[in-house]
Amino acid sequence: MPPSAPSSAPRPSVFFWAMLLALVAGGLWVRLFDLTDPPLAFHPTRQMRGALIARYLYFRLKPPQEAWRMRVVQQVIEHFGAYEPPLLEAGVALTYLLAGREVLWVARLYSTLFWTATALLVALWVARSTGVPWAGWGAAAYVLALPFSVKAGRAFQPDPLMTLLITATGYLAWRGSTAAEASGFTRRDLVTGFVAALAMMVKPFAVYMVVPMLLVQGMVRWGRAFWKRRAFWATLLAAFGPFVVFLLLFRGGSAIEYFRHWTWELRSLWLDPKFYPRWMRFAGEILGVGWLVVGFLGAMAAPGSVWPFLLAWLAGYVLYGLSVPYQITSHNYYHLPLIPWVGLGTGFVWSRLWPVWASRGRWYQGLVLVGAWAWVLYGFAEGYTDVADTWDDEAAVFRRAAQVLPVDVPAIGLVPDYGYSLAYYGERWVKPWPSTAEQALARLRGRPPAEVAQAFRDRTEGYDLFVVMDFREWERQEDLRRLLLDYCPLQVETPDVLVFDLRGCTLP
Repeated sequence: MPPSAPSSAPRPSVFFWAMLLALVAGGLWVRLFDLTDPPLAFHPTRQMRGALIARYLYFRLKPPQEAWRMRVVQQVIEHFGAYEPPLLEAGVALTYLLAGREVLWVARLYSTLFWTATALLVALWVARSTGVPWAGWGAAAYVLALPFSVKAGRAFQPDPLMTLLITATGYLAWRGSTAAEASGFTRRDLVTGFVAALAMMVKPFAVYMVVPMLLVQGMVRWGRAFWKRRAFWATLLAAFGPFVVFLLLFRGGSAIEYFRHWTWELRSLWLDPKFYPRWMRFAGEILGVGWLVVGFLGAMAAPGSVWPFLLAWLAGYVLYGLSVPYQITSHNYYHLPLIPWVGLGTGFVWSRLWPVWASRGRWYQGLVLVGAWAWVLYGFAEGYTDVADTWDDEAAVFRRAAQVLPVDVPAIGLVPDYGYSLAYYGERWVKPWPSTAEQALARLRGRPPAEVAQAFRDRTEGYDLFVVMDFREWERQEDLRRLLLDYCPLQVETPDVLVFDLRGCTLP
């Protein structure tokens, strides 16, 4: 059973609940500020992808009057494919159906609620395992007030929901391992397996973290012979059954292709001596180097019933990073599942220090709380600066560009966010020309890009227009720029977009 509360730990009081309510209210306010602003500030490629999937599902439920609108979104869906079932996007589409129109900001509301639930679950886990409610408050404060979590925790992408479900799996597995009826398969095991399955369905990367925690649950309950227990295999079946069925029936080929493209072909990074320092530095910049140290020390000082789960979670995170060696050092939201882990460790540090604080009286405890709130308010202020800017003008650029782009004319070009923002706000699909970053990635995979003129002939075959909206790439790709300006007629020139007529190109 979880350890009983230390004698020095106070019962949750009205003041405690008031402080927790204030923390949650602040976390909600800073994330829901400027709720209807276009989601273009944080990884717009990923957020616009989700928005387009939600629109596609909504159009399937309620077809638009203009058939071309469905054709545009279908072209985009066919381009990027899907690796996980669009559970979040389906929920957003159903909300659209209830509202009678697209309400894009509802996705931001859902992600915010998922992230807030994660913080509260972290607080509950710490409080239950230590008997110190204020330690749970400290854990939730880190999860809610970390500046990075403010912008990432409200984004239209499945990661906040995946993080919540990973945390819930760990908590339920820990509860199951300490329960009095832990000898056989219980209803709690079924729920744990279902939550783990849902985590993997939301985003398959969750497998790296939920499976180690389920293995730890088996070892804690039944010792080294856990694999002989039917209850253990029943839990795994509940966890893996839906996920395996989904892969076999719908996404088996996509999963294999993803592994080949993003893991196997980039395995050379594992042997790059700069890879691991770059990974650690990137994680430190996102989560805070000091907080990472505190989180690790707290995880090692966690109650004996908890620390094996935290160790399994950390090992899963490392395997997860190795499976996506490029993204783990370039995409900051890939580190979201580590935030509640650091929050748990922080809470366990609080629980170890609580007897010292409690022995020095209320004035000393008050100073500690004031210091904690100072950091929380700083985190909220930093997060506010990240979300306060408006992106309506950026969305208007894509709408204006659409006015000079015909609907059913095939186009390719240099467009921001893989063309997804233009497809969403302008409802025009322009297939993206490889950026300089993509070309560098191709070289890393051992496939250097072809000479520009040859690549231009190959890639533009079947397309009538070349569209330029990403003017940074336009400046970087000098050979492409010279080729278009010298040999292709410029059909449209505005401050927002350049359109070249590929049908009139006179390549040498």
